[in-house]
Amino acid sequence: LPDGRVDSTQNPIARAFKDTGAFPFGLQAVAVNGCRSENVSQTVRIFTTKAFAGNDTTAAMGIPFRLNGSGGYTYRWTPSTGLDDPTRRDPLATLDNDTDYVLTALSPAGCATSDTVSIRVFKGPEIYVPTLFTPNGDGLNDVLRALPIGVDFQYLRVFDAWGNLVFQTTDHQKGWNGRLGDKEPQSGTFVWIATGMEPNGNLLVRKGTLRLIR
Repeated sequence: LPDGRVDSTQNPIARAFKDTGAFPFGLQAVAVNGCRSENVSQTVRIFTTKAFAGNDTTAAMGIPFRLNGSGGYTYRWTPSTGLDDPTRRDPLATLDNDTDYVLTALSPAGCATSDTVSIRVFKGPEIYVPTLFTPNGDGLNDVLRALPIGVDFQYLRVFDAWGNLVFQTTDHQKGWNGRLGDKEPQSGTFVWIATGMEPNGNLLVRKGTLRLIR
């Protein structure tokens, strides 16, 4: 057997496989008089699945975006609402409402695992930046982040009341904790500017003010 055992029973049972791949089986028959047959071998392929529907994300209302599943050989997304092809690994989704998709990843033998991704839908293309944040260490609204919807995010920059740049990032998942260098956050008003590229190639620029409250 592939796990290294020799089994003399007529119908042996292979133990659970830890890895995928091709495993050889060998069979030899022994007659009552001790004569042995030629060895017969056969390769058995073992498959497994581990569905991953992607991380929860946001999308612009009515603008197609691509899901990105993995972990199987064939796929099925449910519900099929808003999808161009629910049997693709990476279908295009066009949504008007928040939606949870379940991805079922299947092996050639039909073994399946599943995973869920949640899509929050906002009006876009747009870049949302809060008008208020409170970096006081309570775990609520402690970090200022931009939320780009349906755009290729470029940067967020924050300036103090005198026009000095106090924070900038090109990664919308990285935010500002309110510190000015090594100084603790202080209450005040700041100006921000954020840009991103729309799907049609237009540059989206957004500006505003925000209040930092300790």
